[in-house]
Amino acid sequence: MFKCTCCDGDFRDGVKCSVCQECFDFPCAGLTEAGYRRLGEDRRNNWRCTYCKGAKAVSPLNLPSKNTPSIKFLSLVDMEMIALELKSLSSQMNSLPTLIASVNSIQADVADLKSIKADIEDLKLMKPEVADMRTSLEFVQCSVESLNSRMTEINQEIQTLLKTKDDVVQLKQLLENFEHSMRELNKGLV
Repeated sequence: MFKCTCCDGDFRDGVKCSVCQECFDFPCAGLTEAGYRRLGEDRRNNWRCTYCKGAKAVSPLNLPSKNTPSIKFLSLVDMEMIALELKSLSSQMNSLPTLIASVNSIQADVADLKSIKADIEDLKLMKPEVADMRTSLEFVQCSVESLNSRMTEINQEIQTLLKTKDDVVQLKQLLENFEHSMRELNKGLV
């Protein structure tokens, strides 16, 4: 764990000035972690803080630290410039809550997009399974259609058999009537 020279905050990963050997977290160093990682090894090893680069702008980075030469005095003009800069920074700070809310909203949206992306990846992984299910459903559909066709044929055969049964019942009735008539006729002959 390191302590940032500029903001006095604790951090695990940051940059170290190759001149004054002071440690800075990425925001105070004016870098993003990704930007720092993209620097070549030589540039990372020779990175210098704003103070050691000799920057003239007033910022927390170029205030003296324990290893840098101390400033003996500031001129009146320098102090007025600092006051103007502080006023400018104060006015910029008024929009900070809105910006924070916007950043939080964007972060939530990014999290949602990452979730959607993960869902899409899951769906892509399921694509072969869906294709297998489709093939199975097509087979089932063909089987059901074949069964429906067979059921239609069976229903037609049942209707034919029912008609034949009715015909048999009518013939049986006619036969019984004929037999009855023949017996009556035989009785009359005897």
